[in-house]
Amino acid sequence: MALTPPGAHGEYQGAMAAGTATAQALGPILMTTLIISWGSPGWLVPGTVFVTTGWTARAVTQRARRRPPTNAQTLPVD
Repeated sequence: MALTPPGAHGEYQGAMAAGTATAQALGPILMTTLIISWGSPGWLVPGTVFVTTGWTARAVTQRARRRPPTNAQTLPVD
């Protein structure tokens, strides 16, 4: 939450909750369809999505942490 703009924490939390709810609703249907229809190659689709998402999230987070804050507060660095 330290990387969100001041005053926008609720918006970011709402977007995260909406994404989680969507994944919980559509995930089982999508996974069942992929695995049953495609068999073993069907596992490559979610695997590719997970790896790509992980790499992208890491790159975006590192870039955001390198940017100077847009307000006067300083961000904690772990």
